[in-house]
Amino acid sequence: MLAAHSARADTISEVVGDWTASVEDVNTGQDQRKTCTATASAKDPDDTAWTLKVSISDGDVLPPEAYPAVTVSAEKGDFPEGEGIPAVFDVDGTKVEVTVLGEVTDTGHQWVMENDTDTSQALFAAMNDADAVTFELQDSPVASLPVGGFDDVYRQLGEWCGFPTDDVAPAE
Repeated sequence: MLAAHSARADTISEVVGDWTASVEDVNTGQDQRKTCTATASAKDPDDTAWTLKVSISDGDVLPPEAYPAVTVSAEKGDFPEGEGIPAVFDVDGTKVEVTVLGEVTDTGHQWVMENDTDTSQALFAAMNDADAVTFELQDSPVASLPVGGFDDVYRQLGEWCGFPTDDVAPAE
């Protein structure tokens, strides 16, 4: 006879600068995992809600071997879908070119950045002291998102999920 296990999740969240950071502690019945997430949101002139999400689990490969996943989402609009979409994060004039996977979701559109270690580290380091990032798809700016306090929120994610942060957000 198989024993039934129910998953239990506890979540802690806090506001850090322009970000909402959270850690979800999940007991799957087989192991204990933490998922650490930070989101920053804004609305564009067309009243479309945009979100920038940075997330990682302590079950993933952790920095500095790999960095948190980056996802940009929009609640509505007509945007490119598929693999290999060129995109740019413009952080106060520092342009980080990336490739994203675009897809339609239940809540709109999302673009997941290909997780290349050097590119992810460059993006996070650029966001460290920035106030905003402009997200561009196929050479067109589509959203400007606030990122103030990224250094603090990144250190919080590192503390919660157990990874070093000095290569991206050195302690002050």
